[in-house]
Amino acid sequence: CIRDIFFFQAEDGIRDAQESRGLGDVYKRQVSTQSTWGIKSNSMSITVSLPDDYGLILVIAAVIGIECLFTGFACVGRARAKYFTQEFLEKHFGEAHKKAIGSKIEKGGYPDMGSGLYADKLSYEGWYELNNAQRAHYNFVEQVGIVIPALLIAGLEYTQYSIVAGIIYIIGRLAYAIGYVKFGPKGRLVGALLVDVALLPVLIFSVMSGYNFYIRHRSK
Repeated sequence: CIRDIFFFQAEDGIRDAQESRGLGDVYKRQVSTQSTWGIKSNSMSITVSLPDDYGLILVIAAVIGIECLFTGFACVGRARAKYFTQEFLEKHFGEAHKKAIGSKIEKGGYPDMGSGLYADKLSYEGWYELNNAQRAHYNFVEQVGIVIPALLIAGLEYTQYSIVAGIIYIIGRLAYAIGYVKFGPKGRLVGALLVDVALLPVLIFSVMSGYNFYIRHRSK
């Protein structure tokens, strides 16, 4: 079980780790520009040094999460507002909804995800546009839980490469969403290429970073 937790920061290098009087204690040293934190247990202690530019990794990870959220509103929300209007839903499902649920049906078409009962009443053009928007967002959702942790891990040792890859990923995601919504599946290809070019190295670097960390602390 964990016995002690210590945290300290060095501005010019790390000499030694000191146990803190609490999680808020920050120790300054005068010998590399790295932040170090660690956990000390009954059997071992582990410290992790954060590179100078690791803050940029954190910013990029946060931007990716925000971009994923924004894609849902900008792509899917826009398509829902356009096709699942109050008038459309009242016309096709108002009476049935009132009878089954006991309340007035609401605009937006929830919980239909683009291929359900409500979407069945759309024109082919409406169905196509709505589902293109859904796929642009779903593909992002499918990856966001992979790319953010991988980026955070890869950035521990391959910081500059991870920063570049993260920026390319953000640009690729934007191109993917715009292309998919505007031109359909064929329009996503440029964005998909940028996303894959960025994601693959991050995944490889995350494995290498984790493995190197394991080997270093395994040998201690």
